[in-house]
Amino acid sequence: MTCYGYNTCMKEDSGKKQQLDKHSPVPLYYQLTNLIDEMINSGVYGPGELIPSENQLCKQFEISRTTVRQAIQELVNGGKLVRTQGRGTYVNAARIEKPTYRLSGFTQDMKELGLVPNSKTLQFAPLMPPRHVSEALRLEENEAAIILERLRFAGKDVMGVDVSYFSFKRFMKILNIDFENNSLYQTLEKEFGVIPIRSKDYVEARRCPREIADLVEISPGEPILFLLEIVYDQDDIPFEICEGYYRADRNIFSVEIRKNENESFRSIPTGI
Repeated sequence: MTCYGYNTCMKEDSGKKQQLDKHSPVPLYYQLTNLIDEMINSGVYGPGELIPSENQLCKQFEISRTTVRQAIQELVNGGKLVRTQGRGTYVNAARIEKPTYRLSGFTQDMKELGLVPNSKTLQFAPLMPPRHVSEALRLEENEAAIILERLRFAGKDVMGVDVSYFSFKRFMKILNIDFENNSLYQTLEKEFGVIPIRSKDYVEARRCPREIADLVEISPGEPILFLLEIVYDQDDIPFEICEGYYRADRNIFSVEIRKNENESFRSIPTGI
């Protein structure tokens, strides 16, 4: 087998040449799906690494482009591969599990997973909030709020976008703090005596709006996980409402439900 450059053909696994059995009753696309999947699971292809192009796979296995596309699509649907226009098809990074049974911040969750949390502030300013924000924070009529919009990363991988709102009257001093390098929840506790105790969370699948898609590096209209969260302090006063958009291929929300109890303990990390 001749290869031209890096990743232009299927890598050899333990010195064995990969091949498909054209005499098997198992469909060729399914054989190819399993072959690529096994190479991903064994680490032959690592997260972020490109797999061979459709043309290269067609030539190597002497199969049709339709067969190759079907095999790749199976792995894309299963979250193992990601197709990106202009880049090619590459192995997806492992998805991050966000426990919804405890209240914690983004920084804490990423560090506990052994990942490096990073944030980029996109917007941080006072504004007149939408009605649903005013109602959630129990603001008076025409009372200002603060918006904090951040792009979230685990290492170099974009995870999502968080848009948080706070009462301007109560938290105006946080406008002087750099939340790319400081923890939101730690700052609120240290500077304002605010301790997050509980939250109400609503998660749904949506089609990604164009302005968010550009930020999280997916195509407009692709599925994305949307989270609406209202966080309460030790006096049961809502102090934050957060609207989060999380890449569905990189995030999992897990819920712990206990038998014979009516409540599941729910929270999602919102603060760095």
